[in-house]
Amino acid sequence: MMLSRRSLALIRPSNTILPSLFTTTTRNQLLHTTSRVNFPASPSNFQTNKEYKSAGKIVIDPKTGAKKLVKPMTVNTDKPFPDPLAKQRRVRYGFILFSIAMGVSLFGIFNYEKVSSPVMNATMYFLRRSEVARSKLGKEITFAGFFPWIKGELNTMKGNVDVTVDVSGSLSTAKMHLKANRNTRAHAFVIQQWTLEFADGSELDLLKDASIELTF
Repeated sequence: MMLSRRSLALIRPSNTILPSLFTTTTRNQLLHTTSRVNFPASPSNFQTNKEYKSAGKIVIDPKTGAKKLVKPMTVNTDKPFPDPLAKQRRVRYGFILFSIAMGVSLFGIFNYEKVSSPVMNATMYFLRRSEVARSKLGKEITFAGFFPWIKGELNTMKGNVDVTVDVSGSLSTAKMHLKANRNTRAHAFVIQQWTLEFADGSELDLLKDASIELTF
């Protein structure tokens, strides 16, 4: 069967249609692909207004030739600076407290020597035996307070005794005053005053008590 040229022309594919279809499909694929690709940013995007400065500099050791990074010393002005005199003040306060503690200790030592001296031991012994003192103070006569404090001078080397101390018993408390002296160490003390002064203002002279005779 012979076909005419016109029929062959109808059956033959058109050269103009296929390239156009290929071109359209390929273009769509390329556009879809390129939309998912992240291209590197332009170097202009990394430019800033401030110029970058290194935090240090590289120094070469002239002997070993080793390279090392030397960073400059920085000072943070946001934080308050430490007080340069704080350590001196702590030392000064510590010295003051130490001096006060030593002074109190020395006064305590001197007072303990007075309390434990033979003069005070003899005086308290005769005070406990005094009938007049027991009638006013009661029993269990001793120094008043937890830490007795003896005021005045008690110098047996020079022969001068003039002290005042608080005493107490089971009935009341009083202030005892003792005054005595001696010329030389070979002589005994001469009692000049030995009294008890009570809170109501009354005074009791223990030298007039015939039941005792204070000697030391």
